[in-house]
Amino acid sequence: TYTLNNSQGCDSVVSLDLTILYSSTGVDTQVHCDEYTWINGRTYTSSNNTATFVLNNSIGCDSIVTLDLIINYSDSVIESHRACQRFYWSINGIEYTQSGSYTIDSVNDFGCSYFGRLDLEIFEPTFVDDYVSSCGRYYWQKSGDYYQQSGVYTTILDGSPLCDTTATLYLNIESN
Repeated sequence: TYTLNNSQGCDSVVSLDLTILYSSTGVDTQVHCDEYTWINGRTYTSSNNTATFVLNNSIGCDSIVTLDLIINYSDSVIESHRACQRFYWSINGIEYTQSGSYTIDSVNDFGCSYFGRLDLEIFEPTFVDDYVSSCGRYYWQKSGDYYQQSGVYTTILDGSPLCDTTATLYLNIESN
């Protein structure tokens, strides 16, 4: 209260009944995959902790909200491989034995979409058998060696792009 003199010289008492209302602040914590549209209408594609927006709080004062946004990202991988007989794809832990296109649709460690595609070409080894009868020693061109005794001999040759060719010589040395 405050006492004043009015225009007629009498005391005039003034009372102040004051209520102070306060602004409020807050943090809006969000975690999303790839993008997020916030209350300000902006779409964010990367993490952000500086964006603010002003609203009225329940008592009519400013309410300042700060965005604390973490953006995690979806993943995708496309791989092409060529292998001999089998291929182990570490993405899904499966071993494949046939050519083809294989896909996986899952979630990554952050809970976001994970898509993978494997384009695979499988090759098989080949086998060649040579049956030879010879008088005396025999030169086998596939191995580059001479043989003087009957027997079964094998050598590995370069074959298809990734698999070797196994050549087997069944040799019979005839005596004179």
